[in-house]
Amino acid sequence: MKDNRKRWLGGMALVLLAALGAAFLATGATASQKGADADTQLAAVRTAISGFDTTAKAQAAGWNLQPGLSQCFDNPGVGAMGFHYINPALLDTTFDLLKPEAIVYEPLPGGLLKLAAVEYIVPAAPWDAEGHAGPPTAPALGQTFHLNQALGVYVLHAWTFKNNPSGIFQDWNPDVSCATAGDVQLAAVRTAISGFDTTAKAQAAGWNLQPGLSQCFDNPGVGAMGFHYINPALLDTTFDLLKPEAIVYEPLPGGLLKLAAVEYIVPAAPWDAEGHAGPPTAPALGQTFHLNQALGVYVLHAWTFKNNPSGIFQDWNPDVSCPVAPNPPNTGTGPPRS
Repeated sequence: MKDNRKRWLGGMALVLLAALGAAFLATGATASQKGADADTQLAAVRTAISGFDTTAKAQAAGWNLQPGLSQCFDNPGVGAMGFHYINPALLDTTFDLLKPEAIVYEPLPGGLLKLAAVEYIVPAAPWDAEGHAGPPTAPALGQTFHLNQALGVYVLHAWTFKNNPSGIFQDWNPDVSCATAGDVQLAAVRTAISGFDTTAKAQAAGWNLQPGLSQCFDNPGVGAMGFHYINPALLDTTFDLLKPEAIVYEPLPGGLLKLAAVEYIVPAAPWDAEGHAGPPTAPALGQTFHLNQALGVYVLHAWTFKNNPSGIFQDWNPDVSCPVAPNPPNTGTGPPRS
């Protein structure tokens, strides 16, 4: 009887060991399968987003640089992210693998941008208000979002188009740099403003010569600026890279005007009243405005269409001169106005 019991117990032990072994094997297969699934899902993301290899294509589909978030994000000593083109229509509390809220582009020399990553974004306030026990997750990728407290959003990057030595889901990529970001931003300004190649087009969109500011500005012995067509609707205390307050035209022989520069303008009194510690800045360009005391405004020129030997952000351009002609000139064709 005892021998039979021993044989029975021994048999059960073998059955249990076999079952445990199968369970361990099954667990290993599941973990492996999860990894394979994540790779498959990332491949699906690459397929879905690869068509947005240029920012123009992304913009046409709703992804754009957003006010206050148009700079190249970097973390000196750690790495950078690049430029985030965000689709506001996707900013909700859901996760859609194939519709990331942001497409991230790496800045390259010469003002080019290259598709590098995607970023999933969930606004923190709405998510928290829904009473979730923790941050959002990306089940398809086996990842959990983390909170960007400064921006009030939960985020998850996926470096689907550029290798990230720190890890595919890490924010910062040590192989990305914002060193050429200024070139990229200036290229974006050129693209945004190039359509106003005549003052008639600028006027139709709200940029006009203003009373008391309709002359050609010059500084004998230093250079000139030209004619400033200003959009009063943009004169506030914010900086918008793609909406400069003024478009500057160089006077040419025959009374013609040629697109030469843009100028960002912030009225000094409202800015100072807001209690800022210093003048306005243009983070996207790595520049600080300076005060034009005579006009009571903070200003920053960017010679995006004409070379300035003194520097792209300098006020005066020695290669520009003001004509001895009636001011203001014409709007791009025909003789000067009298």
